[in-house]
Amino acid sequence: MAFLPDAGIEAIEEKLKTVLNLRSATVNDIPVLMYMARALAEQQGLTPLMTATAASWRRDLGKAFDATVAAIKNKPVAMALSVCVPLPGATARMTELVGLYVAPPFRRRGIGTALVRHVLAEARANKVACVRLTVAKDNDVAIATYLRSGFKSTEFEILIAPFAAATKV
Repeated sequence: MAFLPDAGIEAIEEKLKTVLNLRSATVNDIPVLMYMARALAEQQGLTPLMTATAASWRRDLGKAFDATVAAIKNKPVAMALSVCVPLPGATARMTELVGLYVAPPFRRRGIGTALVRHVLAEARANKVACVRLTVAKDNDVAIATYLRSGFKSTEFEILIAPFAAATKV
């Protein structure tokens, strides 16, 4: 049985360009963004930390954080959340990719790669020093996507001090 030659990521991205629309999120996207953020938190075991409300999303979208939506036929299928922060002790800034979510039926089709590359292009345009992210050690698909997009692995270990869920005052 003969296999078709591998099209490569560039050919996939070219095909995606005809159907995939990457755009900045608007307040109209907040319900689906909240749904995707909750699904991402569930995957990461961080659901108790999901305390944001629609009102806080409306207040902070485009100010405290940026969101990029990947849509097919005007239907959001993926998102990337990022923040731009000053580097400690420097005048430079960095972008942190704090969340990337692709709905399960749309995974492994280059949409995550397109979102990552979009975030990188936006960061370059905003003249930040670097883009940083955290990824689970066992998430081989995501790690491969990030490495193909130009990220480098570091020797840093991320440590977390978990606290009990905050109580409302």
